[in-house]
Amino acid sequence: MVNRGSNVKISSSHPKIRVITSEVKLLVDDRGETGDILHKYITIEGLEPNIEGVITASVGNRLSQVRVHVVPEKEFLYEEGMVFAPESITLRPNQPRKVNLLVYVKMIEGGSGVSITSDNNTVHVSKEKIVVDDRNAIRHVVKYELEVWGDGPGQDAIITAEFGSYVALLEIRVRSKEEEDEKNRQGMFSDPEFDMETKDPPLRSRYSKETGKIMIYVQFLSVKHYLGESCQYKKTLVGQVLIADLVAERCFWEIAQKKVDLSGVLINPAGRLDKIQSEANKLSSKYGKKIHEALVDQGVLAAHLSSR
Repeated sequence: MVNRGSNVKISSSHPKIRVITSEVKLLVDDRGETGDILHKYITIEGLEPNIEGVITASVGNRLSQVRVHVVPEKEFLYEEGMVFAPESITLRPNQPRKVNLLVYVKMIEGGSGVSITSDNNTVHVSKEKIVVDDRNAIRHVVKYELEVWGDGPGQDAIITAEFGSYVALLEIRVRSKEEEDEKNRQGMFSDPEFDMETKDPPLRSRYSKETGKIMIYVQFLSVKHYLGESCQYKKTLVGQVLIADLVAERCFWEIAQKKVDLSGVLINPAGRLDKIQSEANKLSSKYGKKIHEALVDQGVLAAHLSSR
């Protein structure tokens, strides 16, 4: 669809998000790893925190866009100790991609061993452990390059980097080009399933490790109040917000529970629940807004806010 020999123009909508690679040349003799698909990398630089813009790649009348957020280091790293960059990625089956793990050595000191695990045995990461070397730090941050890949399409995984109480999460989706659907781009936080038959359910929601899906019990009274008995109101703004809350609440609890149970620290049952809740609250603070942005139609939200 885009001929070899073309020049792809790269531009930014924000003057403080600088495009270093302003043009990508598709050479006549370029050969892609997967036939007619060519992989090209561009470099952009955020010059100021707390801004966002749109990066556009265009050739002729064809274009593709991505929204870029410039987050202050203090917000995503200095308070967390370490973070994956990016924090979410989509892979093609059996095609490795590189991600970075950034470690703040003032919180996670040199010599510390960071363990890296995947919660899906079909999704892999190139290293299971990293020993932090603070001699390689730049402004107290050391960067480790990792490769991640998935064996087949339709897989979702969470890659977890852990050291003590510090944790960083990388969400991975493995999708073939044909099956990649924008509605399902959130992986573990995708649209849930709804149970409208179970009467008097004991919980509002449940997470299935087998399917990786959240099940929402519609007949739970506080859920039915907003979604309706047959889920007829789930597309309303209040319905979308409730669903996003339920999905985030259940997933954060499951991730926190796994982290606590794998820590190897022996604590009494009450202390275990308190620890899980504390970890879930940390995850909610860090990722909750992203989940709502993904699962709540931002156009509906904007229209509601502008009408008030």
